[in-house]
Amino acid sequence: MILVAAALGVWLLAEYVLIRRNPPGFYLTIMMILAFSSLNFIMLGIMGEYLGRIYDEVKERPLYIERHDNLPQ
Repeated sequence: MILVAAALGVWLLAEYVLIRRNPPGFYLTIMMILAFSSLNFIMLGIMGEYLGRIYDEVKERPLYIERHDNLPQ
């Protein structure tokens, strides 16, 4: 989604610089919505990763379990 917003931004900038035509407000609005929603999803992913690691720490499980072969059979 962020790549679509970036491509649209480059296209709008090229249109403004090369053709000297102001782009319609609709495209600018779409570009801004895509850019900000992409940033929102990126931040949600970072927060989810952070909360997942906190959850793993809170469980207080050992990192590994040793196997003892000296148990009576």
